[in-house]
Amino acid sequence: TAEYMGEPTVSMASIHLLLLLLFLCTCFGPGFQQVTILVWPLLSSALFYVRSVPACWIIPLYISLSLGGSLAYLGIFNDPSWTTQALLVVAVQFIGNIALLIPLLIDRLFIRRFGGRAHLLVFPAAFSAVFLVLSLLSPLGSWGSFAFTALGLPSLAHGVSLGGLSLINFFLGYGASVTVFSMSQVSRWAKIYAATWTQVDNTIDARSRLIHEHTIRRPLSGNILCHPVSIFLYLFFCLSIYGSARVTIFDGTFYQRSVNDFALSTQRVSCIVGRNNSDPLGTHLRLTQEALLQGAKLVLWAETAVNVYSEAEVNQLINATATLARMHQAYIGVTYETINSQLPSPNQKNMLTLIDKNGTVAFRYQKAHPVMGVEPDVLAGPGVIPFVDTEEFGRIGGAICFDLDFPTYLGQAGRDGVDLMLQPAWTWGPIPLLAPRMNALRAVEQGFTLFRCSSFGESGVYSPYLDVYASKTILDVGTMFADVPIRKQTVTLYSLWGETFGYTCCVVALLSVLLLCLPFSLLARLPPSVLNFLAPGSSSGDYASGHADHNAFTQPLTYF
Repeated sequence: TAEYMGEPTVSMASIHLLLLLLFLCTCFGPGFQQVTILVWPLLSSALFYVRSVPACWIIPLYISLSLGGSLAYLGIFNDPSWTTQALLVVAVQFIGNIALLIPLLIDRLFIRRFGGRAHLLVFPAAFSAVFLVLSLLSPLGSWGSFAFTALGLPSLAHGVSLGGLSLINFFLGYGASVTVFSMSQVSRWAKIYAATWTQVDNTIDARSRLIHEHTIRRPLSGNILCHPVSIFLYLFFCLSIYGSARVTIFDGTFYQRSVNDFALSTQRVSCIVGRNNSDPLGTHLRLTQEALLQGAKLVLWAETAVNVYSEAEVNQLINATATLARMHQAYIGVTYETINSQLPSPNQKNMLTLIDKNGTVAFRYQKAHPVMGVEPDVLAGPGVIPFVDTEEFGRIGGAICFDLDFPTYLGQAGRDGVDLMLQPAWTWGPIPLLAPRMNALRAVEQGFTLFRCSSFGESGVYSPYLDVYASKTILDVGTMFADVPIRKQTVTLYSLWGETFGYTCCVVALLSVLLLCLPFSLLARLPPSVLNFLAPGSSSGDYASGHADHNAFTQPLTYF
């Protein structure tokens, strides 16, 4: 049998069946074929498994998670088969899942040293902290975050406007901790209840039986209002109520206002998609003029619409579009890639230039996060998101494609009060299944309206309330039109405070590691209330003597 902290749980053969469940849940977890509800059995099973098995069996868990994650993203290079590029996906998963093991191992060590309910916060805090650090340091940004599974529960997804992806990750991790804790409590109660009743004389009267049953249940149940399951339900309902109210109340429609009072004015925008390799500039200028003639007041080109090889060609491109903008009193977002063949690689710049209705350059932007392995020759830009104030659209900002997968970077737009965010993009393979929905969460986080124009993928307009104003997938050369409601930025807590919640989780995770490293003699100096929170039943004397009460440090969590 497998032992958990000195007590038998299920048989070792049975517990290893969880590896198959974990593999399947990871295949349909945070990847291209998401099934939102599976994230709970995934995290709960992983937590239970790591707590229950000998340390050497964590390696099969790591392999199971990595192979499942590989299948979840295998087709990212437009070839879902075992090719050299697919092996790169597998390698990334094996590297990335080392990070997932960190919160699992911290939880395992913490619960073996401390038996109090403090461990319920350790895993979710460490889980949230690890994915925040990954989004800050990884060249893949927020890709792979479990928080994106919340897209299947829109009312929950609105929580990113409060604490970003870190809040959603914490919620998922806390749900896993509470699930495993509740399983242990139910199992322990059942065993104590059954064992106790075998010692009770069957001849005692009914009233004595009720008294006896009450004395068994009361110490096990405690204060139901403060039970971890109750706290989890509070959090779930608060997030759900907030998400629903954000759509039906906070958007200016309360209380039952007439549509005449809250309807927003609109402006027509257009997205020019695709490339004609024989004459890309001529094709885009023609499609842009056609869109302007049909009433578009803002035209955006998809990412890297044309290639230019000299400053003279750049000026020619800008002058041609400036003439159209001035003639039609409209704004044009021009995208191009500058290539300087006289310089060694990287020698390319991925650019977005916005021309205003007067025919002048409103801003220039260089892509700050080239895609790893896909844009090796592209130089990273300075990392400053530009903006310009306009009469028709409010404050317009811009960033290119992969830049929106770095939420802390997009915080610039939130702090600067951007109302409309332009995102020229280019995708391939199955990426359009997920990338537009991920980027739509940036609009919720920062409170702006997102205008995405993408080649070989979904173009659309997304509101800060997860509304989709327009959506169209164009695989060749084409045009999308949308009438965009014009609204000011919806100020969110996340746009004001950024990753404050995530950094708080980092502090909690670091404190947990520190408590694991402190010797007993130093732990004995902590206040009694802290000691009781960490390990109920232990005193300063237990720590000072080098060991605490066994029940405190090995609080049994027997599951089945």
